[in-house]
Amino acid sequence: MSIYESLLNNSVDIYSRVPSTNSLGEKVYSWSVAYSSVKCRLVPVSARERVDLPGEFQKAQYRAYFLSSQTISISDRIKYNGDFYSIIDLYKDSEGYTQKAYITKL
Repeated sequence: MSIYESLLNNSVDIYSRVPSTNSLGEKVYSWSVAYSSVKCRLVPVSARERVDLPGEFQKAQYRAYFLSSQTISISDRIKYNGDFYSIIDLYKDSEGYTQKAYITKL
């Protein structure tokens, strides 16, 4: 276990938007679990930090950290403690070990 893995103290489910076709032949979308029990670290965004963030980022409630090997995209949703969160932004750290996401409750 790397030092980064030992810091991942929470588990979340990652949901992806999945297309399907309804009985009328229309394309409809639903949310489906893509990955369950994904290890991550959730850090609350402080009020002071939120003020310093630009525009849309001011809605962020948590910074979520994942291993860089975890498949996740900005269009996914995260379920944590029964609540759903949307991803505002997602990027890898400069060394390529982790991904950081700003998330907000839906």
